[in-house]
Amino acid sequence: MKKLLPTLIIAFACCLCHPAKAQIQRFYYYPKNNVYYNVTTREYIYNHDGSWTPVSDLPEELAVAGTPRVVMYSMKPDVWQMNEEHQEQYKNYAGGRSRVGRLFSFRKEEAVSEVSKKK
Repeated sequence: MKKLLPTLIIAFACCLCHPAKAQIQRFYYYPKNNVYYNVTTREYIYNHDGSWTPVSDLPEELAVAGTPRVVMYSMKPDVWQMNEEHQEQYKNYAGGRSRVGRLFSFRKEEAVSEVSKKK
């Protein structure tokens, strides 16, 4: 019993010392409108007068229903920080048939993208 208690204390302390793993978040990117959608928070993020603004409903002129989307996975909640790269990568994908995107680097982590049409 004397050996068990210190062992349990050390094991418990080790569990507390390990930081929690960041959760991978899924986003949709709509290249035609340059809009992101955070699936977890159910918010659209769009560039409004130079700043990225989260909203639950998009303005009518940015409607994305029926437009192609790129599915992105990220460890960071601010996927739009790489918007210039996303615009360049998907500039010719403003419509048409679905296709699979390629693997791309996202701030020292790997993020996978795949293009799909919203149903």
